[in-house]
Amino acid sequence: HNEVKCHLLVLGFILDNKDFVTINEDTFVTSATLDEESGILNIYFNESFHLSTNLGSGIEAGFIDALVNTYGYNYNVDKVAIYVQNKLYEDQRGPMPDGYFKVTAEDAVKYE
Repeated sequence: HNEVKCHLLVLGFILDNKDFVTINEDTFVTSATLDEESGILNIYFNESFHLSTNLGSGIEAGFIDALVNTYGYNYNVDKVAIYVQNKLYEDQRGPMPDGYFKVTAEDAVKYE
């Protein structure tokens, strides 16, 4: 496993902008590793990472997709696993069947 230095990108702390879904300002990446054998970028967040259960599955999925695509694109990988306190992240639908999210950045549109 290679250690990867990650910073919370793009999804940043735009707390007063209603155009963005944001995460708790105390959230940060504690570590990240690239499993070269599986090609999965594993990103570990601290305990402050949480999304409101009031978001609805569509908004939550969009937020997670943005997070996954940001890291996947910037680190040139096509699979990203998200962990919170060393536990694999589960969205409102439950755990990911393969244990990771697929990067789909080819459809990304630049926000201006």
